[in-house]
Amino acid sequence: MELLQHWRRSNLHGLRATPSEAPWKSSTPSTMAVNDKNTHHKQRKGWFRNQATSLQFHTIKPTWTHPPSPGNEVNVTPVGPVFSKKRMFIILWMTDEHMFSLPLYSWNRLGIQKKVQFIVDYVCIGNLKYKGRYRMIGTHDPLWFEHKDPDGELDNSTTCHIAGAHTVLYDEDIRMVGRLEAGSYTHLLQLWDWRNQQHRASSS
Repeated sequence: MELLQHWRRSNLHGLRATPSEAPWKSSTPSTMAVNDKNTHHKQRKGWFRNQATSLQFHTIKPTWTHPPSPGNEVNVTPVGPVFSKKRMFIILWMTDEHMFSLPLYSWNRLGIQKKVQFIVDYVCIGNLKYKGRYRMIGTHDPLWFEHKDPDGELDNSTTCHIAGAHTVLYDEDIRMVGRLEAGSYTHLLQLWDWRNQQHRASSS
């Protein structure tokens, strides 16, 4: 309750303190496919830790606002419907086989308030060029992001899941978006190690 009250006392341009769920809509073409022509052809080359990437992401969806049907980012498989879309990830580190990455979310621009019950597991990401105008929200200092395009920027509801993880193969259809500033990358590593250590301790 205190976290929720803290959120309501805070404000960030573009976020609403009492939001309503936005209508669901497709953000990527349902016909988008990965093939030999659009996969990354340089194994391990061209990608570095701390980079923000965009790639296809597939997950189950326990509840549906609309009945699942083929298309509109939903693939109905023999074992159940799978939700597919493009998602951004921060590369935390790299192995010989894959990149260990943390996912970014905005929840239809609801931002970190969507996860107020688990807010310690999330950290907001702000655009570095607006650092002086950013109002902190959440329990952790924000991460600062630099877009590869000088005119580009993240939505100000963008949030990183500290306790989340996703492995990305080098030959997936990956797009470069930008990177965290050096200090923010170090901060994210520390947050990941600290929070996951707490989760490991509480599970023992």
